[in-house]
Amino acid sequence: MKNILWVDDDLMIEKMVLMFKKKYKVENFNITFAYDGVQALEVLKKETFDIILLDLNMPVCSGYDFLKKLDRSVLPKEPEIIVCSSSCAIEDISKTKNMGASDYITKPFDITKVFEKITS
Repeated sequence: MKNILWVDDDLMIEKMVLMFKKKYKVENFNITFAYDGVQALEVLKKETFDIILLDLNMPVCSGYDFLKKLDRSVLPKEPEIIVCSSSCAIEDISKTKNMGASDYITKPFDITKVFEKITS
């Protein structure tokens, strides 16, 4: 079973994910939501995750700030980081990959494809 941390300030994303998970009885992962980078860093002190889905544009602490502050050396397991952002700028894609993201999904996204990616 995979543990997923979804970091996004858009509550509609959370509702969409939970409805999809329930409708299709997706049970092969646990999902935790954080609404900004600071909250995500706090959650990571208490739990281990296989995948982090990360928005870039959030209040308090952006996805970029989260990536800068994330100390991978203290994590018991290094999670795969997938950026989910409305920006399709090559600079953002390149910058986040240089900061440790393994993949980049642009919004709006097809939730089915996101689930396929995170459950495979």
